[in-house]
Amino acid sequence: MNDETISCRLSVDEAQARLTELVGRVGRQSERVEITDNGSADKCVLISRRELENLERAIELLSDRDEVRSVADSLARCLAADAAKAGVGAAA
Repeated sequence: MNDETISCRLSVDEAQARLTELVGRVGRQSERVEITDNGSADKCVLISRRELENLERAIELLSDRDEVRSVADSLARCLAADAAKAGVGAAA
């Protein structure tokens, strides 16, 4: 996980003491809170339900080869259309 995606890091004890606040922040602001087990390398991350659902949907889509091919084809068509528009605008 990229360190830039983590809003804050707390020990289990700190997270427990601030759980209500953290749940609110994560739910409202889509923050991620890393929680470490005191003195251990074990970690978990508190994320919103919406983020979890989005991650699960992304995994589902990326697991479907036909869906990935469809998305890639759509992106290629969009890029080609943008390139054609840029070429027309440059000639004018």
